[in-house]
This record gives sequence, structure tokens and C-alpha cells, in this order.
Amino acid sequence: MKKIFLSLTLFLFVSSVFSQVIVEKSTDIVLVLGRKYYIHTVKTGETLYSIGRVYEVPQEQVILINKEKVVNLLAGDVLRIPIIDDDYEAVVNETVTFIQHKVARNESLYSISKKYKVSEEMIIKYNPEADKKLKKGTILKIPEIKKVTIQAQDEFFIYHQVVGNESLFSIAEKYKVTQKQILQVNPEADQELKFGQILSIPKREFTEKELLIIKGEISDLPNLLNIDPLYFTDPSCLPCKDFVYDEEQSFKVALLMPFYLNLNYSRSYDMASNPKNASFHRNTEVFFEFYEGFLLAINDLRELGLSIDLFVYDTQNDSAVVQAIFDKYEMRNMDLIIGPVYSANFNIAAKFANENRINIVSPISKNNSILTENPFFFQVNPSEEILLANTAKSLETYYDSTIIVVHNNSEKEQELVQTFRNNLVKSFLNETEVDSVNFTEIFYNKQGKKALKSSLKKYQTNIVVIPSSNEVFISNILNYLNTLVSIEKYQITVYGMPSWENFQDLELIFYENLNIHYPSPSFMNENDWQVAQFNNDYLESFNREPSVFSYQGYDIAYYFISALKRYGKYFQFCISQHDVEPNPQGLSLMFNFKRIDEHSGFENNNVHIIRFDENLNKVKANNN
Repeated sequence: MKKIFLSLTLFLFVSSVFSQVIVEKSTDIVLVLGRKYYIHTVKTGETLYSIGRVYEVPQEQVILINKEKVVNLLAGDVLRIPIIDDDYEAVVNETVTFIQHKVARNESLYSISKKYKVSEEMIIKYNPEADKKLKKGTILKIPEIKKVTIQAQDEFFIYHQVVGNESLFSIAEKYKVTQKQILQVNPEADQELKFGQILSIPKREFTEKELLIIKGEISDLPNLLNIDPLYFTDPSCLPCKDFVYDEEQSFKVALLMPFYLNLNYSRSYDMASNPKNASFHRNTEVFFEFYEGFLLAINDLRELGLSIDLFVYDTQNDSAVVQAIFDKYEMRNMDLIIGPVYSANFNIAAKFANENRINIVSPISKNNSILTENPFFFQVNPSEEILLANTAKSLETYYDSTIIVVHNNSEKEQELVQTFRNNLVKSFLNETEVDSVNFTEIFYNKQGKKALKSSLKKYQTNIVVIPSSNEVFISNILNYLNTLVSIEKYQITVYGMPSWENFQDLELIFYENLNIHYPSPSFMNENDWQVAQFNNDYLESFNREPSVFSYQGYDIAYYFISALKRYGKYFQFCISQHDVEPNPQGLSLMFNFKRIDEHSGFENNNVHIIRFDENLNKVKANNN
């Protein structure tokens, strides 16, 4: 939940009468457009103050979210009460000055309130005697609001309080939106604006279905479920700070991998007696290595008192087998699903997880096509778009350098270049004017070496970005750039892609002379004591050294199952990069999950930028 900062005047406290009615806190929790709310049905005698006090929510927040209803609170009204977790912060500044008013003959509380543009409730608040019949000559303290402003915002709106002679036109101009956009979510603003009126200024365009939710025209659950995939009720979906793990509770976790056990079984003796020379069917060794790291994490978590029922399934990379697995009754009771690996199989699993509201983790694939369709989906490996976006962000201090992107003009590369360019502009916004960015795009298959060289600047740093995984193409370019550095003394730093790490034929001199960098979802510090401890445990348990997949298996199991312990089955609404548990820092992976839109699943946005030191050892170039 984002932090909300408020500066409100006292007249926002529209409910100042203390009620003797005991308000019962609702247990109904819903999720609307990615935010959690209690659903509270107002009973006779309940006031905004008494309701806010029970839910420990400032009245201002209830007003902002239910602004049409709280003007005239009636029994039976249904309010959305925001769930405020530990990362919420509200700052309320109350500054009121007074002027004195001497009551004249036949003056009423109503006429005085209109004269000074202050509500009758506000006058009574500071002059209790005014609640009775006014007498001529009585001196009243009239609260004077010299500047009435509200500064509050959430994921969807900026909240504006009308002051002075503001018009719909002037407010739209102030926030750079159209009057039509304001009227979409504030239809009452079509009439004359009133002093103190609260308007919701949309941060983006809303669909018709979203507007139905915002306006409260869709209130029953069946219809809401068809509109908002994040809107549901479940007794397990508690406020983040309210969940407490019971040691008698056991989480059910399913792990699906293409182990090909039937084909690897005949080789199992060699695997046990001579693992270094063991042969696995179709390179399935990496999945066993992942599983072994996964098991070590499970063991560590159990030692910490966490009870886990682990269900392991062999998918055999067969869609029929995967479907049969998800037809098992036990799968509907899972708290977490990790895998399967390949896209065709994962689509079956993701559909099942979405229908049954179970968080599912894609542990290896970089294909994020399911993200927009499944709000319960977690993708651990960032897509190429995220990798290039982070590369662009890492270049924010190079705004005065020459930046050249070299590619072969394929459709995929064009998309990546556009992503890189857009994020580069964002990165430079705080440093320089966008027009001054020295950005050049080279279509190498058409323009060739001559165009590349003419784009380089002598005696200053040149950043060359190559968003390709074609080793022959890359080797050709690097060989030419290396010649320019070695002979003509150009200063060049090259940024590539993670796949370069696996290339066999790139000359080592390229890494040294061209200062090669590349984004990577994983980085392991060999000197870290936790890595050393894991290496020892792995060797002792499995009689061989761990691989990169072993570390990933450990990190993924530890992070997501820790999230279950910390927040319960629906941890996706609570996890934060700044939380101590689950710790986003793993042995090799780091986790920073973000939805790509209000209804989507989560993609890991954490990326390491890797470079090579003077000894050609991999080191981190960024501070993640």
C-alpha cells in the first residue's frame, strides 16, 4: 500500500457527535483494483468517528473513499474501510484562525455560516452555545480558513479540495487532465463547484467496467468478480499485520518439474555412485539440481519451526500428464504452486491456479505473456524488456555521453530498442533536458561498420548497447569495436544481454578492452558466508558441487515459503522489498515483485548489472 500524506482543515471532520453505539468490526475483506478493504455495513447510531476508531483508520481516509455516502450517513450504507498496514503513514496538519462575529438582530446560524462560507457544524464546534437559539450581541468565534487545500493521493487518484473561485477548467489545467476525465469519476462536478468539495483527479484513463466499481454502481459480488479479478472474499485473506502463523498449521506446496523419472531411473545407480560422470536424459540434470537446492531450503525452514507438506510431481514435459496432475483433488488445496517449467505446460497450471486462487511461481521461464491474464502469477526471471529497462536506468549518470544501440532491425529487436529508449529518457529526466540526449540507432545489417564508427565520438565515453543473443553477429561487432579501441584509442563501454555469459567463442580481450556489462537476474558473491554454508551443506547432502540452478532452487523455495509463513496464503498483497521476512536477498537471486498493471500478475524487477574486473572475475556494477 502506498503512503498517503494529508493536509486537511478541521472542517473535514463532518461527524463530530460521539456515539454510544458499539461498532462491531467487520470480518469481510475484499480486494478492489489491487487494494484491500473491510466491507462495513452501517448500523443505526454509528458515526464516521466511531467507525474510524474501531478500524483504526483516520476519518479522512473513509471520507476520501466513500465521499458520496458519508455526506448523509444512513443505516444500511455499505462503506469500504481501507486496511492500513505498517507501511502507511498519514500526516494531518490542523491550522485554524478565528475572527469574531457579533450576532445581529434576526441573524441565524444558517445565515452566519453562509456569510463566512463555514459549515454550521464548524461554528457549533467552537461555539457550543450556538447550537441553541442565538441571542443578539453574542460573540461567536468563526473559524477562518485562509487556504483550504487537501494533498492526498493513492494508486488511482489525486484528491483535490475546491478553494476560492476555482472552476472545473482551472482544476483540469492544474493537473494536466481533461474536464471529461474529471467528470467521469466526479459526475457531481457538472454542477457549480462548492467551496470545500472533494474531487478525485484520475491519474489515468479508466475502463467502463472500472468506472462502475468506482462509482459504486456494481455492488454484488458475482458481478464484481466478472469485472475485477482481484475482488474476492476469503477468510484466509487477512490484513498483513493481522496474520500470525500457527505452528500447528502446515502449508501445502506443489513443485512440478520435468524429471523424466521413468527414463532417468535406469541411470540412478551411476548418479549415486559416480555423480560427476552421470548421464541424464535430455539434460534434465538442471531440474534435479534445482530440486536439491529446493530441498535444502525446505530443511532450513522446517528447522525454524515451519511445517510444510511438499508434493513433488514429474511432468515429463507432457501436457496430458500435467492436466492429469491438476485433475487430482489434492491440488485444489494447495497454498502455493511452483512450476512447471515449459510454456505449454505452464499455461495449464496457470489457468488452474487462477481459477482456484492459488499463487503460482514460474521459476525459470522469461516469457511474461501470462502476466496480464493471471493476478496470481509470479515470474522470477525478468523478461528482456525488464532487463533492458534496468540497463537504461544504470546509465542515468551517462547523460553527457554518446549512447549507440546496434541491432539487426528484427521486429523483436525493434521492440527492445524502443523499451530501452523510453527508459533511457526517463532516467535522464532528472539530469538534463530530454532533447539533449545523444542517442543513435544503428541498423547494422544495412548501415554497417561505417555508420557505427561515424556515430562514435573521439576522446569521450561511448556507450554501445547490443540487444542481441546472436553470437556470430555479436562477435563481429565486438571484434570491430576492439580494433577501434586498440588502434584508434576510442573509449567504448559495451552493454549486452545475459546470454553472453554462455558464449564459448568470445575472446577474453573483448571483456577487458570493451568493459563489457550485461544485466542478469542473478549474481552470487562467492565470499558471502551464507553461500559458503550452502556449498558445504550441498556437498555433504548430494556429494557434488552446486550449480546456478541449485542456488535458484534454494532462493525461490526460501523466499516464497517464508512469505506464506509471514503473511499466509494471499501473501501477494503484503510482500515488500523492504520487509525483513521474506528477505528479498537470496544467495544468487534478489526479489522485487511488481504488477505490470492493476490486474496483472507479478514480475521480478530486480536486475544486477554485471561487469568484469581486471582479473576477469564477475562483479556487480550496480548497488542492488
